[in-house]
Amino acid sequence: MLTLTLLLLSANPAPVEPSVVKAREAFAAAQKLYQQARYADAAAKFEEAYAIRPHPTIQYNIGRCLEQLGDLPRAMRSYS
Repeated sequence: MLTLTLLLLSANPAPVEPSVVKAREAFAAAQKLYQQARYADAAAKFEEAYAIRPHPTIQYNIGRCLEQLGDLPRAMRSYS
């Protein structure tokens, strides 16, 4: 059993597409900006991530930024 565990831990993970890496980096940067209350900058980074790899979670986070900025019409469109 230990041998199997060591073998699995030492196995090379599947390569990650460069677009996935870029989207993750933009998403992580956006999260940090949001925590710093830099909502316009965070929205731009979330939008960058969404353009690379669209996902509903990113769209939701864009809406949260827009809501914090007081842009309720765009926030509502982002939520839907």
